[in-house]
Amino acid sequence: MKIVRKMKLSAKDMAAVCEELDGYIWVVFDTAKGIMAAGDEYILALRDCLLAQHHSQPSDLFGVGVNLKKGDCENLFIVNRLNENVKRDGSFDKSNEERLNDLIYYFFENLPAYAGIYDRPHYSRDELLRALRRH
Repeated sequence: MKIVRKMKLSAKDMAAVCEELDGYIWVVFDTAKGIMAAGDEYILALRDCLLAQHHSQPSDLFGVGVNLKKGDCENLFIVNRLNENVKRDGSFDKSNEERLNDLIYYFFENLPAYAGIYDRPHYSRDELLRALRRH
């Protein structure tokens, strides 16, 4: 399964993804364009999809693994090694981290683990739309 989207996953799509996958999905985000490639594919294939088909820049790509049951994210150095903004230990600066978190919450807002996230002031609909227009 490979999903390339610019719009968030609907509740129906999210249910299908959770059912098909074993509770874990690999995701590569282009933080400049606000798009993602996700699925159970090899994570470098997802990265290469954005590089080749959508003309993304390596410095804009960040890869994570998303636990679909808990909503936890894990930063993956292997997919980010071409990104000059990622340090040797896999970390990156606060602005990129905030942008990545905004995109994760935007695309996966229909995960049960994220229920109520929009009750927090920072994650209002307007804030997310501003975040998608950033860059």
